[in-house]
Amino acid sequence: MLKLNLSGKEITLLNLYAPNNDDVGFFHNIATELIVVDAMNMIIGGDFNLVLDIKADKTGGLEKTHTKSSQFLAQFMESQNLIDIWRIQHPDSRQFTWRRRNPYPIHCRLDMFLVSDSIQGCIERSSIVPGFRTDHSLIIINCCFSEIDRGPGYWKLNCSLLHDEEYINMIKTVVNECHTQYENINITPDLLWELLKMEIRRNSIHYSARKKRKQVAEQQTIEKEIANLENKIDKTNQEH
Repeated sequence: MLKLNLSGKEITLLNLYAPNNDDVGFFHNIATELIVVDAMNMIIGGDFNLVLDIKADKTGGLEKTHTKSSQFLAQFMESQNLIDIWRIQHPDSRQFTWRRRNPYPIHCRLDMFLVSDSIQGCIERSSIVPGFRTDHSLIIINCCFSEIDRGPGYWKLNCSLLHDEEYINMIKTVVNECHTQYENINITPDLLWELLKMEIRRNSIHYSARKKRKQVAEQQTIEKEIANLENKIDKTNQEH
């Protein structure tokens, strides 16, 4: 749990990983802690290991899921004015965050963000995207609590580039070209060193940005392919 003050607004963040069994005591302890610290403007996210709406958020398996915990959580949400932000923003959608194929297919939306209704307007969008090396999908929310403009910040070299052969060859070329450009000019070694670092930095930033754009484009393509396949699987299971 983390309490923040953002632009004069107190925010309480809580990340949880609920047990696999119907342990209502776990959720009772969570509720007690939030009440004790007088939590305001809550954002509670994680794997709840239950669904709030069987018809909308589960397909396959038993027509129930951790009944006691689900009932307690629903009551706590009502008492604290918490909302399931993804469901609010996607009222008619059926997406799942966990799937099991054997011994029979089960699809559930176990992962959620519960948000205080008082900050619903600060949650610009929410989404479910494919996960990596996990049997769960990722849940993402984009929040905006202020309109403060951020500066460019400090640039820091990504040290993994030192193992990138293309980057290494580029820097060697930059060093040689810089040395050739200034070798006939009467400048001190210290100034030459500063000019060389400036050129290395400038070219490194451009190279990193270009590589990042390429990686993001490749990642987005793969995520779209995975999401399309998951949607096909979900539709197929609903039809059967």
